[in-house]
Order: sequence, then C-alpha cells, then structure tokens
Amino acid sequence: MRVLITGGSGFVGQRLCRQLVEQGHEVQVVSRSPHQVRDRLPSNCDIRDSAQAFIESPPDALVNLAGEPIAAKRWSDEQKAKLINSRVAATEQLVALCEQLKANGQPLPKVVVSGSAMGYYGAQGKRVVTEETMPNDEFAHRLCK
Repeated sequence: MRVLITGGSGFVGQRLCRQLVEQGHEVQVVSRSPHQVRDRLPSNCDIRDSAQAFIESPPDALVNLAGEPIAAKRWSDEQKAKLINSRVAATEQLVALCEQLKANGQPLPKVVVSGSAMGYYGAQGKRVVTEETMPNDEFAHRLCK
C-alpha cells in the first residue's frame, strides 16, 4: 500500500514511517524541509515538500499528523494561532491533492486518518472516558476539533 504521511518526521510520524516500511508499504512523507528530516526517516521514504508533489503516484491512504508541536512552548495567543494554522494548512493541502486527483480521474485514497493533538476530551480527572464522554471545552479540545 502507498501511504502519504504529513508530519512524518514528528514524534508519532517517525515511528509510523518505520513500522510501515518494515511491513513492506511504500511511504511518502510531506515535510517543509525534506533535506533536514532525511536522517530521521527510513532511507526508502519518498520525502517531498508538498502533498501535490505526489500527484503522479497517488497514495492509497492519507495519514495527517502535521502541525506545530504542542509541547515545550507556552500556549500564548500567538502560539495557539500557529498550532491551529499549521493543522488547517496541512489539511487544506491534502484536500487540494484529493481534488486534483479526482479532476485528473486518478484514484482517490481509500482511507484518511487525521490526528491533530492529544486531549480531545480535556481534563476528566479519574473519570473513565469513552466515545460517549462529552469533552471539556478547552483549547486542546478545540484544536482537535
């Protein structure tokens, strides 16, 4: 399977890329700086600077993990805007790729997985959290949403 990953050089993405390569999948990675992340990823990952750069080799699956890192910086208004904008821009790029594939009559990805942050449910204390649990309306929840 050909899998396109945004955020492939990040904490989760690096591990996912390794796992997929070990399982024999073809891995495509979108990175703002392909040459800088080359040493973090398996050598046979195809790393390019945009999703549209993969138009000639359409992915079977999309995994969207891109975005400004959520840890290690205070969530000022400026940082919150960076967190949101980085995720929106990556998602828009994948939508544009799919629209272009469709317009060209090329196959669309069969599956899309997107993760933007931990914390959808927010602080729940010791409460057991299930799919039915209502999230707390806080920034991490809104970022995921």
